[in-house]
Amino acid sequence: MINKKYDEWHQWINKETFLIDYWYVDDIVSMITKDERGVETYGIEPEQFISGITHSEAEKWTRYFFEKSKDINQLSDNGIAADFIKLCWYRVNWYEIADAINEGLRKEFNLKSSKEEIV
Repeated sequence: MINKKYDEWHQWINKETFLIDYWYVDDIVSMITKDERGVETYGIEPEQFISGITHSEAEKWTRYFFEKSKDINQLSDNGIAADFIKLCWYRVNWYEIADAINEGLRKEFNLKSSKEEIV
């Protein structure tokens, strides 16, 4: 069956978006906020993430992380595997990924969710 139901991918719109969340979102949040020793770095202040990152920033962070990973280093720029990867990037819902990264950042900085009512 080609068309999956929305809930078959753990509430994600499609498998490609689910896989980006599964493999990269937690690591992206850690990379944005901490170095490899777990020390907070990059001079990022929690207030910067109250409004959150945009969908295009989420895509840039994901692509940066992916290009630094061992997964891509084993592939050539040409060939069927590279073509499949390029096609999959276009199916990812970057708005959903941005929401997931923003939620991770809010948790990291102990900020209220934009969906929560401020009391």
